[in-house]
Amino acid sequence: MTTEAGGVYAAAFRELYFDGESLLLYKRDRTASGHLSPGVSGPDEVIATLKGQLQELFDDCRRRAQEDPSQPDYDDWRIESLAGPFYEQIDGAIIEVYRYNYELHTTTPDKVMVAGGMYLDEDGWRSPGYPNCEYLYFLLSPEGELEYLYADMQNDCGPGDEFFRESLSENLQRLGVTGAAGGADIPQPVREAALAAAHDARERWQYDGQTPLEWVDQRLTRLELVDLSLYGKLPEGLRVEVYDFAYELQAANPGDVVLAGGTYVTEDGWVGGWSDETHMLVFQVQEDGSCVQLASRIPSDVFPESLAFPGSLAWTLVQGGVMEPSEASAQSLYYRLYEQPFTFLDELSAYPLGEQTAALEKLLSCPEADQDLAEGKGLLWDAIHSVQQGGGAPQTEGQQAALLLLLERIEGRS
Repeated sequence: MTTEAGGVYAAAFRELYFDGESLLLYKRDRTASGHLSPGVSGPDEVIATLKGQLQELFDDCRRRAQEDPSQPDYDDWRIESLAGPFYEQIDGAIIEVYRYNYELHTTTPDKVMVAGGMYLDEDGWRSPGYPNCEYLYFLLSPEGELEYLYADMQNDCGPGDEFFRESLSENLQRLGVTGAAGGADIPQPVREAALAAAHDARERWQYDGQTPLEWVDQRLTRLELVDLSLYGKLPEGLRVEVYDFAYELQAANPGDVVLAGGTYVTEDGWVGGWSDETHMLVFQVQEDGSCVQLASRIPSDVFPESLAFPGSLAWTLVQGGVMEPSEASAQSLYYRLYEQPFTFLDELSAYPLGEQTAALEKLLSCPEADQDLAEGKGLLWDAIHSVQQGGGAPQTEGQQAALLLLLERIEGRS
């Protein structure tokens, strides 16, 4: 049909029905209830997730119409179809997939540009993309619970096709879903934080040597929960989770990548292995189960199995404001002083004198420090001598004051 505005072509959908005698042509009633067209149903969490996404899209379209009068305006939306579930199993992870089509209702059909697979019907309902090519993906836990992963559009393949599985596998790797056991326990905010860190690395590694690099994608190659049971007790009520992760960036010009310090590049242009990349994510777990990310103070060369890890983690919690220095374990304080003597003393000096004294007394109470004091050598003395000698840099007033306090506490033990 053509509207009076001229030049607006719309599709008129009709269905055939045989009543036993005649072949009838009729227009099916597709009036939506609660944004669901007749016959559309699915699990509550799937419907809620899809409704949330489409509401955001609808609001964005309304905003663009208000900002730009040439854009079509809309007054409603609906889920026109929902098919599934379809199941795919990738590396032990079971993924539940749903295919859907949605429509937006425009009040200005003369402003709608119809291209590709989209359509506009005679009543002003528009399918903005490729009909029935949009997908939602959920991770199915062993307990049968669904965890939303992501949404995408696939217009040349579908569940069961090899291309569909390849795309799904790449996205699961990018999100850090490595299997049913590992993936199901990793909260979505953690995945998002890891992906954000990988995305931030694009700018940090924009130049490799003198050659500008163009990064076209990023993906996670590792995202694992660290077992903290061996790293000392935390203050009562404080819950912390730490995730060890790694990522790769895909270069558009991999031939220009300069390999150094453990860096590698795959035949597909994926680059990883930077020696100073951030690889630890630290979260405080709230009472309601939500996670608040803390700025990690764990160096790139410190891993869970290293002696420096407990101290680096403890100082992350201290500087994150969720723990006092004296609440860290004695061993954590001891190894933190050895690994980062300048920053440890400087940052410790910012606390009240009573808290500084309590932290240093606790540090000196650990067996390793006690042995160092008895023998007159060891990591404790190495750290003290490093600060006394300055390491080529002048001491700050805070370092001097904290070091003097440490020496006084040592003197008081002799």
